[in-house]
Amino acid sequence: GSMRLQMKTKIKKPYKKNLKIKEQKIFEGQPFASEIGKSLGVYQPEEYLDTIDAYRLHPWVYSAVFVIATNFAQIEYKILRMKGNEEVEDVAHPFKKLLDYPNAFITSYQLKEWTGISLELTGDAYWKIERDERNNPIEIWPVKSSMIRPVVSADSFISNYIYEVDGKSMVFKLQDVIHFQYTNPLSMFYGQGSALASRRELIGDLMAE
Repeated sequence: GSMRLQMKTKIKKPYKKNLKIKEQKIFEGQPFASEIGKSLGVYQPEEYLDTIDAYRLHPWVYSAVFVIATNFAQIEYKILRMKGNEEVEDVAHPFKKLLDYPNAFITSYQLKEWTGISLELTGDAYWKIERDERNNPIEIWPVKSSMIRPVVSADSFISNYIYEVDGKSMVFKLQDVIHFQYTNPLSMFYGQGSALASRRELIGDLMAE
């Protein structure tokens, strides 16, 4: 199979004097009840670490997720452009080269396998984009779901991300994070992993050992 990434080019329209300016969106119905999410970020669901532990310790979780992730890793990424009404693959696009060679330490297969594992266990997977002095993407790095959280905004939904490790925090710009997410009916910020459906049974199995 192949995963298709479609690149659309925005065309600037001529300026008109009497053009009405569209009002900025305001996301007032954020699903949280305090200001914490606007400063420290929305914290991850508690189930994150449970399902990660289950992958390390439970043979059936490991086997099932491993099969899904290795199949996910075999997906071929394609960059597509619109040429008239037809989709045409752009094999020379810079981001295609980046997908094939994410960085000097991990392969494209490893990046996709890691993404599949993270999605199945937590419902979320994150890529951090590193850029050069001209702001061009030059590397892709996977980020652990348990170490990153979105900072919400009333006018842009998510303003940036906070990455926290060893008690230290740093801010990732919104445009430098790619967030893959399984649909979660209880949250717009975090996904729901497949392993969560059997969380209670998994915890029971692990505690019985």
